[in-house]
Amino acid sequence: MLILGQLTFDQRLEKAVMRLMREAPEIGGILIIGDRHIEDDDTQVPTACTDGRNEWYGRTYCGELNDGQLRFVVIHENYHKMLKHLDTWSHLWAKDPQLANVAMDFVINFMIWKTYGHTGLVDWIDGALYNPMFEGWDTARVFWHLHKTKNTPDFPVNVHPKTGTTTPVSQDTNTGQPNGGGKPTPKPFRDDHDFEGAAKRGDKEIKENAKEIDEANRQGALVAGKTGTGGDRNMDEILKPPVDFREQIREFVTTNCKGKDFSTYKKPNRRYIANDVILPTSISETVEALVAAGDMSLSIGDHERRIIIGATAKAAMDIMPEAMHVLYWDTEVAGAEVYEQDELDEIEARTKPCGGGGTDPRCIPAYLRQEQIKPNATIVATDGYVCDWGEWDHPVLWVIINNKNCVPPVGKYVHVSSGDLMT
Repeated sequence: MLILGQLTFDQRLEKAVMRLMREAPEIGGILIIGDRHIEDDDTQVPTACTDGRNEWYGRTYCGELNDGQLRFVVIHENYHKMLKHLDTWSHLWAKDPQLANVAMDFVINFMIWKTYGHTGLVDWIDGALYNPMFEGWDTARVFWHLHKTKNTPDFPVNVHPKTGTTTPVSQDTNTGQPNGGGKPTPKPFRDDHDFEGAAKRGDKEIKENAKEIDEANRQGALVAGKTGTGGDRNMDEILKPPVDFREQIREFVTTNCKGKDFSTYKKPNRRYIANDVILPTSISETVEALVAAGDMSLSIGDHERRIIIGATAKAAMDIMPEAMHVLYWDTEVAGAEVYEQDELDEIEARTKPCGGGGTDPRCIPAYLRQEQIKPNATIVATDGYVCDWGEWDHPVLWVIINNKNCVPPVGKYVHVSSGDLMT
């Protein structure tokens, strides 16, 4: 029988994976996706790294961890895979690599500790990113909070989950490049996220990888349910298919913006006038206006706004309103654009978000009344963090981004995450 101290790191890593297969079967399928490598060059992999499918472990850093800490790192890399982080959040990484990496790790480490921290399966690594304020948050919401508070006293601190000790989040975190350079230090734990490597897989391979991960998650949830394992991890949230918000918008638009056919004698049917027969003319009432309004909160990126407004424009093509109004708002309407019927397919590319500040949707109906715009329906993209939803005299659909607990008291709503908007 091998003694722990006599095991090589290669053997210890294999041992860690095998134990996770037994005691954390909900991620068992994820563990066998891709290849697992040990990197001897500290400059290439200072700690650990994943490209969303494959994993790399730095021999020097990981070799100094105890078994529980090593299992923590393995779970951490596989959670990145399980949640498809490197495909879903590439646009955040492009905006700010450091903050994107920090945001992902805050989310993952909270999930790991909540699920396995009380089981004895993992040990905490001092300095790993953790803050209970992010419970229930997804990566996009954490990212935009970090972006908003960067270089301010409100920037989140690191909280030790066992002692409650707080420390500043290190500002020299890895940039996300797999070859971050420099020699590793035992602590704190900061892994690398190879977004560039993930992007090189191409669209076809990315879709195949996502399909494989989805199936592994379903199988893992099934096994975990039968065995009573899986801790507190919300598998339903992970496995729930993305909301088809485009169809939700389309259904809302077509339901509320149907023109009405009616007959009138004001314009007699010319076809029968020559025969001295006066019949009413059938007239189709057109849809006058459709409104799409984008919340300019910092928690929502221009990418998310454009996607939702573009989806509204595509839905508008089914009903061809006389005009589609695009509004950008915070505490007031900061930008207003008007597009004619033949411009609907250009909206997503042409629209220019502007504004930024508070969040008060009451300014939208106020603006519409002021400008004497009488829309058949309004679609509002917002994070939902508002105090007053306002009074509306026409149908409104709220597209709530990254705030699944928000239920507006007026109108209809659909919840989406930034990840949904990437599909």
